[in-house]
Amino acid sequence: MRRLIGQKRGFTLVEMVTVILVLGVLAVGVSSFIIFGTRIFVESSAVEQATGESRYAIERMTRDIRSALPGSLRLGSGSAGSESWQCLELVPIAASSSYLTLGLAPGPAAKTATVFRDAPASAVAEGQWAFVYPLTETDVYGSFPGNLGKRFVLQKVTASANSIELEFANAVRFAEASPRQRMYFANQPVSYCVVQVVGGGIGLWRYDNYGFNAVQPDLAVMRGNGRAALMAQNLTSAAPLALHGSTLINNAVVQMDMGFAVNGQTFEYQHQVQTINVP
Repeated sequence: MRRLIGQKRGFTLVEMVTVILVLGVLAVGVSSFIIFGTRIFVESSAVEQATGESRYAIERMTRDIRSALPGSLRLGSGSAGSESWQCLELVPIAASSSYLTLGLAPGPAAKTATVFRDAPASAVAEGQWAFVYPLTETDVYGSFPGNLGKRFVLQKVTASANSIELEFANAVRFAEASPRQRMYFANQPVSYCVVQVVGGGIGLWRYDNYGFNAVQPDLAVMRGNGRAALMAQNLTSAAPLALHGSTLINNAVVQMDMGFAVNGQTFEYQHQVQTINVP
């Protein structure tokens, strides 16, 4: 049969349907591969983020616990509304030194004190609290309205070549002398709280700048007076902390059994931290 001049040839309906089917199968295969790869990437990123958050949170807690003021560790729990919590409170040490002169009971009160400059002068500052021989929770968090106590605020700090001169607002007497003449300097307490919300998740929060309280504060006090920072999320237990108090021969120890869950995977940390400071 002769081809007519100018005759145009195209695809038949069967050919078009076949091509569409082939392209559809290829598109489904490629999209499934892309979706599967994307899901793996998203899940891996979530696990990596959760792992990094948990490691950072535990490392930060470990540093604060190891630098805690003697007698300042206390563990409490509570609930209010839709929330329940377990909080570990402590006072991180900014600096420490050995005192040379100091108002001590039963001697006379003194408005000034002198300590060795064996710590950086910049670590001791006005507004910090000076502690001598803190042994108990009351020694650290108790109220000392008079001039006799174990915690007094610094009004002025003057550093020289070999010593640091401290000045208090009034003449004070520290209740007991330290066997090693140690004086600690700190700012304010911090709390690490595992908070569980009914119908929600469990998170680890850090609170600070809320001040000293004779009784361990609850979340309302810390949130109202201080600052809050979310350290980690997706914890598997609402009470992962245990505190073993100090004795005459052992320092306080904090036991952390923290588990984290993400994308159906669970990983746990079992960690013991000892406070290394002594009165």
